[in-house]
Amino acid sequence: MVFVQLMTMKPTVSNQQRVEWLKKRAAWKAPPQVRIIAEYSIPAGANKVVLIYEAPDGAAIPAMRAPWLDWFDADVYPAMAVEELTQMLGQIAKSLGVKA
Repeated sequence: MVFVQLMTMKPTVSNQQRVEWLKKRAAWKAPPQVRIIAEYSIPAGANKVVLIYEAPDGAAIPAMRAPWLDWFDADVYPAMAVEELTQMLGQIAKSLGVKA
């Protein structure tokens, strides 16, 4: 499964805490069952991090969120490719007798 983790830095995080986060992030490794697909920072006033990863199931979510909760509010969403979604919706429509 693919997950998108959107993290927004808490407004109470001080500059010193940001430095602590950067040090922790530099040394951090994802759990073995998780494959990081992409990670982006949106710094310009938004102070957000977008983390996209693949894991066998949702059991990996707590391990991916917990390390960052001192600095960020983190929301995690399961995601799928648009092509996969389109195919799935087509199959559902067909099973319901809906003609495209």
